Amino acid sequence: MIDLTTYRLVHIVGLAVTMLAIGALTMHARAGAENPPASQGARKAATMAHGLGLVLMLVGGFGGLARLGAGWPTWVIIKMGVWVLLGGLPVLIKRKPAQATAFFWITAALVVIAGASAAFKPFA
Repeated sequence: MIDLTTYRLVHIVGLAVTMLAIGALTMHARAGAENPPASQGARKAATMAHGLGLVLMLVGGFGGLARLGAGWPTWVIIKMGVWVLLGGLPVLIKRKPAQATAFFWITAALVVIAGASAAFKPFA
């Protein structure tokens, strides 16, 4: 059996990898991809890291939730909504590179919302 602390660590590592990947994608979009062949490899690596981070967050989050036996309280639904939005950000960043800076700050706001939801457990 995996303990709750391990699931939390996996969840936080997933969050860190996801945030680094979104930051890299944002900076790639802001730079305008001046060297397309070289920059496409960097974008691809960041996109793969984003997916890995999302999977780690999901495994850690649901594993921890199972250990807690909490079911689906409102704070979990809020965090799942944030997870879905974070999952779609690379598409938005690629389609609207002019708004990359705004997406960067939106990402920060989403992380604050998810963290506050987990810490304060609203509507529980």
